Amino acid sequence: MPAAHIVWRVSPELRAFLLASRPEQVRQPVQRFLVAAGLRVLRNAAEQQIIRGGRFRSPGPRGGRGKLHDAPPHPTRLTSRSGELRRSLGQTRGMDKTRFPRAIMVGSDLVYSAVHEYGLNVGRRRYPRRAFLAPALEAESPTFEPLLIDELRRHLKLGS
Repeated sequence: MPAAHIVWRVSPELRAFLLASRPEQVRQPVQRFLVAAGLRVLRNAAEQQIIRGGRFRSPGPRGGRGKLHDAPPHPTRLTSRSGELRRSLGQTRGMDKTRFPRAIMVGSDLVYSAVHEYGLNVGRRRYPRRAFLAPALEAESPTFEPLLIDELRRHLKLGS
């Protein structure tokens, strides 16, 4: 079960502010931030990391619907065949339940999603790594600190 383990890292100034705050005061905005960050990663994985169009129909002999064909897989990126993996993306194991949540797990519970994310060698069969969660997490992580700051401002009604 591959999952993107979103653990937020923040600047020293924001860390000092969070540590100086009471956990019950910042728990709710941090939880909302983690959910929003997880959704951003999932959206990026579904829309940017998984290539659409793995199946197509060729025209039939009389111009009607023809046979369904599979496009060859991309060498490094995941090509969607049925869309099932994309639809399965969601919150997998929940959120950190400590007094001050620091992580959320998002990804897919489909067995073959791990094969795509990490690759697999079984005997003579080799399934190449076509990660979709790790690149999505890497692409979205620069937006996490501003997102957290916005949630804290909204909840604590702080000025800009």
